[in-house]
Amino acid sequence: MNSRAGSFDLIEVTRRGEPFRKGSPLERLLGNRIPAGGVAIGGFQLQRPEQITPWEDSPLTVWLLYRGTSIRSGMLPPLFGSRVLAENSTGRQIENPLPSIRLALPNELLISIPLFAFPRDEREIRLRFSPPATNEAAREWLTFKIENPYPSSPKNWLTEQLPKTNSVHGETVILKNLKIDPVKCEFELPGPGWTISHCSIQDTEGNIFQSSGRHWNQNLPALLWCDFTYTLETNRPWSIEATFVRITDFTTGDKRTVRLAQNVRGAAITNQISQVSDLFFDGRSINLAGKAGDGPPQWIITAATNLGNGLPIRFFMDAFWSGITGGSITKSWPLDGQCTNLIIEFADPKTFAANWYVDPSRISRRQEELPQ
Repeated sequence: MNSRAGSFDLIEVTRRGEPFRKGSPLERLLGNRIPAGGVAIGGFQLQRPEQITPWEDSPLTVWLLYRGTSIRSGMLPPLFGSRVLAENSTGRQIENPLPSIRLALPNELLISIPLFAFPRDEREIRLRFSPPATNEAAREWLTFKIENPYPSSPKNWLTEQLPKTNSVHGETVILKNLKIDPVKCEFELPGPGWTISHCSIQDTEGNIFQSSGRHWNQNLPALLWCDFTYTLETNRPWSIEATFVRITDFTTGDKRTVRLAQNVRGAAITNQISQVSDLFFDGRSINLAGKAGDGPPQWIITAATNLGNGLPIRFFMDAFWSGITGGSITKSWPLDGQCTNLIIEFADPKTFAANWYVDPSRISRRQEELPQ
C-alpha cells in the first residue's frame, strides 16, 4: 500500500465527540433527514449516512479515503508501518499515534487519523502522512492542510527542579526523575499499597499525551515508572499530572455493600470525591460505568457472595476497562461461574491527583551530556 499504487483523499475532519458520516456529500449534508430506508430524488438514490465513531478520544480526527489496487485482504487496525506528523509553517513538528483502518473494500480503505497533539499557534495545521513503508529510506510523505479549530497562546509556567515533592490530602508523593526518548516519569509513591491509575504530559498549548504503560522498580517497589509511546516538544515546559490510588489497607468507612440481580438495573454508588458510577450485573461479569468526563471508576471489589447458595464467588481481581478518555469508562470484573443474585463488597480507595511543571529541555541536555 503506497501512494504510487493509489490515491489518498482527505474527506473530512471531525472534532472530539463527533462521528464520521459515511456517504456522499449530499447524504452527509442531509444526514438523518433521509428516511431509514433511503429515498430517490431526481434519479439519485440517497441513503442515510452510516455513522462511524472514532476509536481514539483525540481533539481532531482526520479521515482519509484510499483508492488503489494494492489493498491486501484482512488488513486490520492500526496501520502499522505508517507515520503521522502535525506541523506548522515554521517547521514545528509533533508525531502522533498510528492511524486506524475503519472500513476495507476490495479497492478502497477508510482511514482515521487521530490528532492528539499539533502546533496551535497558526490558523492551519499541516498534516503529514506517510503510508506503511519497510524502511525510512523508502518512506513517502503526503501533506494535507486542515483548519486549526483550537488556536492557543502558550501559558507561562514556572518550572521546578527534580526531584520535587508534593503533599496532597496528607499524602506525600515525589516526581523523582523524567527521561526523554522515550518519555518515562519516575514517581515515589506515598507508601505500600499505592499505585498510579493515570498519568499524562501536557504542553503550554494544551496538547496532551496519556501514559501507555507502567512498571515497578523491582528492587524498590515504592518507585513506579509511567511510560509514554509519544512525546511532546521538549523545548517547551510540560505539566506532568498523575492520579494516585491506594489499593490495599481499607477501613470500614471505605467499604460499600450492594445487592445485584442479573439483568436488573443496579444501584448508583458515589465515591469519596463525589463521582457517581452505575452498577450492572449481566450474569457473567460485574460492570461499573463512570460518568462522562470523570475518568475510570476507581472502586475495587473485595468480596462477592452468591445469594442462591451463600457461597463466595471467585472473580478476576484485574478488571477490564472499556470506553474512551473523556467519555464514559466502564470497569468490568468477569466471574468464575454464573449466578443470578449476588452481594458485592466494594472498597472506595483513597484517590488524589498531583501535578508538576518541568523543563524537558533541561532533562534532554543533561542526558546528552552523559557519557555514551
